[in-house]
Amino acid sequence: MKGMWKVKSQGSGLRWACIVWCFWFALGFELSELIRVSQGKAADTIKQTEVIPTELIPELANQAYPVEELQFRGEDGWELVYSPNSSVPFDGLAASFHDNGQVEKLFFYEDGVLHSARGWNHHGEPSATRVENGWGFVMELEDEKVGYLYDRGMQIAYRGRTDSGKLYRKSFADGIHVVFYSNGVMREQGAFSNGRRHGIWKTWNTEGGLVKEFHFERGSFEGVNREWHENGAIKKVFPFKDGKPDGEWTVFGLDGEVLSTSHFAEGKPEGKWKTLHEDGSPGFAGSFENGEKTGVHRWWKKDGKLRKHFLYHNGNPIY
Repeated sequence: MKGMWKVKSQGSGLRWACIVWCFWFALGFELSELIRVSQGKAADTIKQTEVIPTELIPELANQAYPVEELQFRGEDGWELVYSPNSSVPFDGLAASFHDNGQVEKLFFYEDGVLHSARGWNHHGEPSATRVENGWGFVMELEDEKVGYLYDRGMQIAYRGRTDSGKLYRKSFADGIHVVFYSNGVMREQGAFSNGRRHGIWKTWNTEGGLVKEFHFERGSFEGVNREWHENGAIKKVFPFKDGKPDGEWTVFGLDGEVLSTSHFAEGKPEGKWKTLHEDGSPGFAGSFENGEKTGVHRWWKKDGKLRKHFLYHNGNPIY
């Protein structure tokens, strides 16, 4: 009996030893697998984000992922970018190339969202493709007016023309629209809300000088709008109210001289109107009342000679 108990005890001990060993082996395998997977994901992350460029230059394209292999997933206008067979949004650089091998576009993504972009033509010269901190424009074709607008890294609108030549804009156009010149200077900035221009829209020249500042309310002009000459001098001041011309409109020459003044009330011409030729000589003078011509209206030639004049009453010429 003692011998039998000894044998049974030894057999039972071996069984427990085997169970414990298998448990620790399985646990060790799971832990090692988890560590390997996490290390692999970390390596992928490091591989994608090890280059965080302060400036996008063509030389970085050698480290970039082929942009044509990236995939857009999600709702139209809210799509994130992924690499194939990945469930994690793409981080890092992506590039496309012209047929001659020259870099066409270089993108930098963070969490599947476009952070910055630059573009070059087939000669290596900068194009109008430019995105800064998620805002900007990416040319689709060689035409700098055709491509996608980005707001906070998301495609919000397509501007340009279709193959038929017709103007085209996708319905998800709401957001801040920013467009640059090829030299990197901002060309236009404004916002759409519910498919209409809203708020302040500004336009700059290639030197960075402000040339237009328009105010919109639900797609219509509102408030005081201005334009400037290329030299920075004020060019036009034209106020609106409720989408209609309202108040004094003024046009200025390059040296600040007033070339014309006109008045509106709730969208209708009102009061005295006057224009001058570029040399300061009279061009036109007349009055309006409730939108109708009234009194004497005169027009002069550039040499100062009276060209014609009419007397109006309730909008009708008397002589």
